[in-house]
Amino acid sequence: MSAPRGDSEQTKAEILAAAQRLFAEQGISAVSVRDVASEAGVTHGLIHHYFGTKEQLAAAAIRAAVSASAEVLVANPVDTDLASLDVMRRVLRYFLTDGKGGALLLARAELGGFEPEKMETPGMVRSLRVMAERFAHLQTETLPPGDKPDPALIAVFVGAAMVGLIIMHPWLMTTVGLRPEDFDGRIDEIIEIAIAFVGLATGLLPQPS
Repeated sequence: MSAPRGDSEQTKAEILAAAQRLFAEQGISAVSVRDVASEAGVTHGLIHHYFGTKEQLAAAAIRAAVSASAEVLVANPVDTDLASLDVMRRVLRYFLTDGKGGALLLARAELGGFEPEKMETPGMVRSLRVMAERFAHLQTETLPPGDKPDPALIAVFVGAAMVGLIIMHPWLMTTVGLRPEDFDGRIDEIIEIAIAFVGLATGLLPQPS
């Protein structure tokens, strides 16, 4: 099987995309370099040439997923007006739909003992860190001085909710008497619940009297 035509950067991107799909679907331990090669339409030797070992390939796939998530946040800045809530809705929808593969990959890696947090590089832009910094800015602009929810923990909570919903929504929905197959159709409602929490925690929405 030969490598796809095109420059090396395109080929590497196709390999990373294939690795991300397989690692997210099956877990890193269950996927071989040959599996990734077959998925990407390249030789396993080419993967070794570009990325080295499977562990190095997994690290590259994780870094690419983290960067892609961060890029979405960077491309969707927020300000201190209510229009920012629409930006947040757009970002949350991305993470629950088109961007859910990245969350699955990170969860698979963490549960499989690969410690994805150690595969990131110094200075790397992380989506939750961007989120935390923005929440801190919003709090400074909208909330009076005094005790405020820790913006880093707000970001952790939002991230945990998104990952939990992506991975566990069949069980979560069933537990409360909802139909798992209705999850996709109720994403808008879920997003509004998240927006209410973030809006109150950052001061974009008024505190209840």
